[in-house]
Amino acid sequence: MYLTPEQLKAIRSDLKLTARQAAESVHVSTRTWQAYEAPYGTASRRSIPENKLELFCRKHQLSFPPTRLDGTTHTQNAKTLALLGATGGSGRTKVAIEVGRILAKTGKRVAIVTDAHYLTQSRCAFDNPSIHCDLDVLMTPYEIRDLRHQLVKAGVYEHEGNVTNDEFLALIYGSTIERLERKEATKCTLASLRTTNDYLLLDIGRNAELARLVSDISVVFFDLDRPFMLNATQRTFGELLKKSPLEKDGPPLVALLMNKDSSHVQEKLGNYEGIWSLGMDVLFTSLSMSYKREHDRLEHELAKKEIKEQKHTAIIDAAPSSAAAFEYETLVRELLTKLNCTNSDLN
Repeated sequence: MYLTPEQLKAIRSDLKLTARQAAESVHVSTRTWQAYEAPYGTASRRSIPENKLELFCRKHQLSFPPTRLDGTTHTQNAKTLALLGATGGSGRTKVAIEVGRILAKTGKRVAIVTDAHYLTQSRCAFDNPSIHCDLDVLMTPYEIRDLRHQLVKAGVYEHEGNVTNDEFLALIYGSTIERLERKEATKCTLASLRTTNDYLLLDIGRNAELARLVSDISVVFFDLDRPFMLNATQRTFGELLKKSPLEKDGPPLVALLMNKDSSHVQEKLGNYEGIWSLGMDVLFTSLSMSYKREHDRLEHELAKKEIKEQKHTAIIDAAPSSAAAFEYETLVRELLTKLNCTNSDLN
């Protein structure tokens, strides 16, 4: 795999290891390790063999490969959580806000990148976490190239980059064209958000492949109240689980059970039985329907006050003693444990 000498040295420095200690952990001489970290063009420069790099990662409890797709390493400050779902309306965005606010209230800097385009900073009753539309964040260095290639392949763009005169194709691929135009115009990147925040929450729907490559942990929302939820989850994430055994490759992919107290017993039992066949770990924490009831109550209270421009308010702020707030705090503690964070992150 591709790893620059600067990235390798940064990983070692983050682990507070000397070159000698790093060398001993993979059974090579100190001089050989120094050659791995030598700048390009240096006579002694050598690339670290993949088996040595994997051994180094395993011994020091790092993910392998140790870099994300955007070039940042897993040891860098900002921890990245991806929130995924096979269907819309599973509560991902609401959970992202609650998790973000819980972390923010401890003094952490948090950013949310969301595909819920109705959610903007001006419509929120807080400024931490910061809210970013996914259309205005360059997720990987290759995203613009890949979008262009997709449009050229579909016949929407010519190889020179000009849009064809086919109005029908332009209509079909209108959202992709808009995505490309906004990505080309933005100056915000996922890598830059990592350098200015402690936590990054990616509310990115079904994009499991992107989540696997750029996140530290991916959470799949599994709604026990919905019929056919198992089939939808299998279609969306099943192939990824099969071709990338999670214990060997990539960040953890875990399931979060939603609406555990649903009255739809038939759907709930079927989903309960099927979730274990997917090969994902299931979080011990699950969310009951209390979060829905609490959100409905807050919206009803705002409506009674006849506020023209209602702003998104987190339950953890408006009802910190509620059952829903307790569930959210428990969820955050478990996620931090999965990320190998200390309890001081919530104290």
